Amino acid sequence: MFFFFFFNELEERNMRFLTDMQIEHTTMTITKTGYGKGIMDAIASLRIYLKENEIHDFENQQQGSQHKKLVETYILTGNKEYKTLSSLYRPKTKKGDPRIWIYGLKDYIKPNDRFVIIANDGKLYVINITVVDIEKACSSLFSPIGELINEQNRNIRFVSEELLAKLRKFHDQWIPSDIVADTAIGRKVEVLLGIPMNSSRKPDYKGIELKSFRDKRPSVRKGLFTKAPEWDESNFKGPYEICAEYGYPDNVRYKKYRHTHKFQMPNSRSLCLNIEKQEAMLAIEEGYINDNGDYRTKKNIVRWRLSDIQDKLKEKHHDTFWIEVHPKMENGREWFKFVKTEYTRNPVMSQLNALIEQRQITVDMSICRNVDPQTGERIKKTNGDTYGFKIAKKATPILFPDSTIYDL
Repeated sequence: MFFFFFFNELEERNMRFLTDMQIEHTTMTITKTGYGKGIMDAIASLRIYLKENEIHDFENQQQGSQHKKLVETYILTGNKEYKTLSSLYRPKTKKGDPRIWIYGLKDYIKPNDRFVIIANDGKLYVINITVVDIEKACSSLFSPIGELINEQNRNIRFVSEELLAKLRKFHDQWIPSDIVADTAIGRKVEVLLGIPMNSSRKPDYKGIELKSFRDKRPSVRKGLFTKAPEWDESNFKGPYEICAEYGYPDNVRYKKYRHTHKFQMPNSRSLCLNIEKQEAMLAIEEGYINDNGDYRTKKNIVRWRLSDIQDKLKEKHHDTFWIEVHPKMENGREWFKFVKTEYTRNPVMSQLNALIEQRQITVDMSICRNVDPQTGERIKKTNGDTYGFKIAKKATPILFPDSTIYDL
């Protein structure tokens, strides 16, 4: 359980209720300036939310009012709704920073009020959480807020129950994997559930992310997501440079670098994680421990924006089934059976940095590059690189306190 210290009592109750009901939403605050103009910045969390819910993608939008998008919108009060439109656009001025204008919002809100936006069936729904008691509205007859929240909650519970039922069909069965690889079980689970293989970044099963892991691993780490570094923000501008300086020969044609990186704990290549707090960046850097036992930095290698890592975590793990399996090898083939699954929701973003510093979240880099044995020239390689963020099994409840465990 966690607390929203910057919310007042009613706002906090509303946020807890939406979390308990598993309602995906985004939160905004209207400033005095925004209230006066009626126009607000489309902040990063809103842009991500609109894109995830296929409402609008600001990244692909051209500047100018002629390219604005109008979205059907409803402002919901206690027992009434007001139909209006939201204008999503990028002005020609300055850098074309994304904007949102919810027509008529000023009639239902005051400066510094907070409101949530909920996407449903291609439409937007706005609720002022500073003045509206959402739980009370949901218990009232003929409440548009109650209709929206209860419908979404029913849909979410239906999907999770449907997925759980599909997994339980294989109760106590030994299932053969199709390939020999770390990803073999995850791929087989998708086959069993009828999920086609694709490169989509969206969650695997109707909005639920699937993560499979073996219970026999001596130190189980769960894969959170993969994310390439921000090369423009890094001293090393690509995998070739990393392999050239820190890699080691795999055979005549290959040079590879495959290592785990922990916070201020240099690996065998002297590389580790560090957080650059002033610039809000996560870095892999070359470092060392001095005679006093203090960590010191020698060279920065690659970096990620911490805000981008948080956005990725939210994108991938709003709802997740962590599927634990028991494996065995038989005649050179891996078999497994389901043990249990943990259903987690709503990661606590404020815990991310702390878990990195406690070495409970680590980054695995696996890169490999071809080199012509005659000339030493690089041979282009366009796939196979991974930059995997992983979490220790024991730390999962800290990042995901809202969870339920089911035996399979």
